[in-house]
Amino acid sequence: MNRKFPLVSVIVVDYKKNNPYLIECLEAIERQTYKNFEIILICDYRVDLNYPKLRQKSYGHYVGPAEKRDTGAKMAKGEILAFIDDDAYPSKNWMASLVPHFQKAKIAGVGGPGVTPPSISWQEEASGWASASPVGAGPYTYRFLPGKKQYVDDYPSMNLAVRKKDFMEAGGYDSNFWPGEDTKLCLDLTHKLNKKIIYEPKAVVYHHRRPILLSHLKQNGNYGLHRGFFARILPATS
Repeated sequence: MNRKFPLVSVIVVDYKKNNPYLIECLEAIERQTYKNFEIILICDYRVDLNYPKLRQKSYGHYVGPAEKRDTGAKMAKGEILAFIDDDAYPSKNWMASLVPHFQKAKIAGVGGPGVTPPSISWQEEASGWASASPVGAGPYTYRFLPGKKQYVDDYPSMNLAVRKKDFMEAGGYDSNFWPGEDTKLCLDLTHKLNKKIIYEPKAVVYHHRRPILLSHLKQNGNYGLHRGFFARILPATS
């Protein structure tokens, strides 16, 4: 075990055929300044790709995100699991910013901001602005823009690293709570295992937004509806 440079298993779950953002994501992972990593791609349908550090599993049919991430975690050889969405790509120092926190045994997870990418359409930029505003994000603007370093008890999986040992002990993701499976995992890490999750503002990923107003509103509305139900049955949620 390399304590200073542990192996990181980057887990990418892919949902769409011909995803225009997937190559962008994988190439940005390959360009990381931190070099001890593997990439695990979990997708519904096999994608023909050739990256030296990439392993892939495909199902041949639709599978939910929680099950995909759990599959990736079981395949992972690394001590640290780094989850990122297929429509996001990491800044070059992403892993280098995440890893040092895991030298403290009390840290089970590290999250970072999902910033709207530069050089995008004005529609996507407007969607990103709406998501990151106090109206759209409430007290959680730091999830969309770099904020202050702090402990958190809930963080989305679009940019979340978790110690594999703690992930397995917590039971992984629970597909019964979509789209709250990441909240359920974080609650298990912080309450069941009594560990900490820290927000690291330097661990930036660039997360694409829905460029069409209707799809943006529909996405946020669905999340709000499901998370309201989730908060009712598990009050200790954000």
